[in-house]
Amino acid sequence: MASRGEVKKYLAHWFQLGKGVISEPDGALYLPKGIIQGDRYSDEFEQCWQALMHANSNMLHLRGTQQSLADLLSPLWEIASCARCEMPIPLTYKQLPSAP
Repeated sequence: MASRGEVKKYLAHWFQLGKGVISEPDGALYLPKGIIQGDRYSDEFEQCWQALMHANSNMLHLRGTQQSLADLLSPLWEIASCARCEMPIPLTYKQLPSAP
Protein backbone atom coordinates (compact mmCIF):
# COMPACT_ATOMS: atom_id res chain seq x y z
CA MET A 1 0.00 0.00 0.00
CA ALA A 2 1.34 3.39 -0.99
CA SER A 3 1.48 6.00 1.73
CA ARG A 4 0.19 9.52 1.14
CA GLY A 5 3.80 10.71 1.16
CA GLU A 6 4.74 8.29 -1.61
CA VAL A 7 1.73 9.33 -3.71
CA LYS A 8 2.63 12.98 -3.13
CA LYS A 9 6.19 12.33 -4.32
CA TYR A 10 4.86 10.44 -7.35
CA LEU A 11 2.53 13.34 -8.24
CA ALA A 12 5.43 15.79 -7.90
CA HIS A 13 7.31 13.79 -10.54
CA TRP A 14 4.14 13.47 -12.65
CA PHE A 15 3.64 17.25 -12.62
CA GLN A 16 7.29 17.87 -13.48
CA LEU A 17 6.74 15.82 -16.63
CA GLY A 18 4.04 18.34 -17.61
CA LYS A 19 1.18 15.95 -16.97
CA GLY A 20 -1.70 16.82 -14.72
CA VAL A 21 -4.61 15.43 -12.80
CA ILE A 22 -8.07 15.88 -14.33
CA SER A 23 -11.29 16.21 -12.36
CA GLU A 24 -14.03 14.11 -14.00
CA PRO A 25 -17.15 16.16 -13.25
CA ASP A 26 -15.92 19.55 -14.42
CA GLY A 27 -12.82 18.79 -16.48
CA ALA A 28 -10.61 20.98 -14.26
CA LEU A 29 -6.89 20.36 -14.71
CA TYR A 30 -4.59 20.36 -11.70
CA LEU A 31 -1.07 21.15 -12.92
CA PRO A 32 1.04 23.44 -10.76
CA LYS A 33 3.92 25.11 -12.59
CA GLY A 34 6.37 25.25 -9.70
CA ILE A 35 6.94 21.97 -7.89
CA ILE A 36 10.23 22.25 -6.03
CA GLN A 37 11.47 25.36 -4.27
CA GLY A 38 14.94 24.92 -2.84
CA ASP A 39 14.90 21.79 -0.70
CA ARG A 40 11.12 21.48 -0.33
CA TYR A 41 7.90 21.46 -2.32
CA SER A 42 6.68 24.84 -3.53
CA ASP A 43 3.68 26.57 -1.96
CA GLU A 44 1.84 26.17 -5.29
CA PHE A 45 2.38 22.40 -5.24
CA GLU A 46 1.37 22.17 -1.55
CA GLN A 47 -1.86 24.07 -2.29
CA CYS A 48 -2.59 21.76 -5.23
CA TRP A 49 -1.91 18.70 -3.04
CA GLN A 50 -4.30 19.98 -0.37
CA ALA A 51 -6.98 20.64 -3.01
CA LEU A 52 -6.55 17.08 -4.34
CA MET A 53 -6.78 15.60 -0.84
CA HIS A 54 -10.05 17.45 -0.20
CA ALA A 55 -11.62 16.51 -3.55
CA ASN A 56 -13.38 13.22 -4.36
CA SER A 57 -10.36 11.08 -5.25
CA ASN A 58 -12.52 8.69 -7.31
CA MET A 59 -13.21 11.57 -9.73
CA LEU A 60 -9.54 12.57 -10.15
CA HIS A 61 -7.58 10.81 -12.88
CA LEU A 62 -3.97 11.09 -13.89
CA ARG A 63 -4.02 12.66 -17.32
CA GLY A 64 -3.42 10.10 -20.05
CA THR A 65 -4.06 7.08 -17.83
CA GLN A 66 -6.96 5.17 -16.35
CA GLN A 67 -5.60 5.54 -12.82
CA SER A 68 -7.55 7.58 -10.33
CA LEU A 69 -6.07 9.18 -7.26
CA ALA A 70 -8.25 6.78 -5.24
CA ASP A 71 -6.52 3.87 -7.02
CA LEU A 72 -3.09 5.08 -5.98
CA LEU A 73 -4.22 5.55 -2.38
CA SER A 74 -5.90 2.13 -2.17
CA PRO A 75 -4.25 -0.93 -0.58
CA LEU A 76 -4.02 -2.60 -4.02
CA TRP A 77 -1.35 -0.16 -5.25
CA GLU A 78 2.19 0.63 -4.25
CA ILE A 79 4.75 3.16 -5.47
CA ALA A 80 8.10 1.60 -6.37
CA SER A 81 11.30 3.04 -7.81
CA CYS A 82 12.17 2.38 -11.43
CA ALA A 83 15.12 -0.01 -11.64
CA ARG A 84 16.82 2.20 -14.23
CA CYS A 85 16.21 5.77 -13.18
CA GLU A 86 14.75 5.64 -9.65
CA MET A 87 11.65 7.57 -10.75
CA PRO A 88 8.61 6.46 -8.74
CA ILE A 89 6.16 4.24 -10.63
CA PRO A 90 2.77 2.94 -9.50
CA LEU A 91 2.25 -0.82 -9.42
CA THR A 92 -0.86 -2.77 -8.59
CA TYR A 93 -0.87 -5.99 -6.62
CA LYS A 94 -3.90 -7.19 -8.60
CA GLN A 95 -2.40 -7.13 -12.10
CA LEU A 96 0.01 -5.27 -14.28
CA PRO A 97 -1.33 -1.94 -15.52
CA SER A 98 -2.95 -2.21 -18.93
CA ALA A 99 -2.02 1.32 -19.98
CA PRO A 100 1.20 3.31 -19.46
